[in-house]
Amino acid sequence: MNDELIEGLKKQDIKYLNKFIKKYGNLIYGVINGILDKSHEKELIDECFDDILLNIWYNIDCYDCKKANFTSWLISVSKFKAIDYKRKSNKTYNLCNISDLNLEDKNRVDEELKLEEQSKELMDLISELHEKDREIFIRKYLNEESIENISKSLKIPKENIYNRLSRGRKKLKSLMEGRAYER
Repeated sequence: MNDELIEGLKKQDIKYLNKFIKKYGNLIYGVINGILDKSHEKELIDECFDDILLNIWYNIDCYDCKKANFTSWLISVSKFKAIDYKRKSNKTYNLCNISDLNLEDKNRVDEELKLEEQSKELMDLISELHEKDREIFIRKYLNEESIENISKSLKIPKENIYNRLSRGRKKLKSLMEGRAYER
């Protein structure tokens, strides 16, 4: 089904765009809502969703089935677009004079910038995992899906999911220690 859907999108057939939205719309909204929380306006979330659809519509040729499975690629595209929207909205809301902020506000801004940098570093580290492990890791820890749900959808036994998550955490820890050593 995905191959047919991808080919339909490449031909820019609107029928396949509608099928794509039905099949993956909730996943995209889930990724967006995980990044653009309740403090962001619904219009911004909808605008981000529309922008992701346009991005996929015009750039579907960038998808390479040899590098990633379609769902993982879609999650990555959605996540990075939502992060862009979060950055833009934060800049819009933070366009005040820094000297007008009290110490608590300055500390909060510093903390948000630190968290954003850590989030980017984490995504860089996650990209080092094998494709299937990366998908499981993103679905479990970023999308907060249950092990049972992941197991069913990927047709992998739960024990294997736990093992892959454990190995992934160990690999990420090793990579983080290596990067800390480089600094």
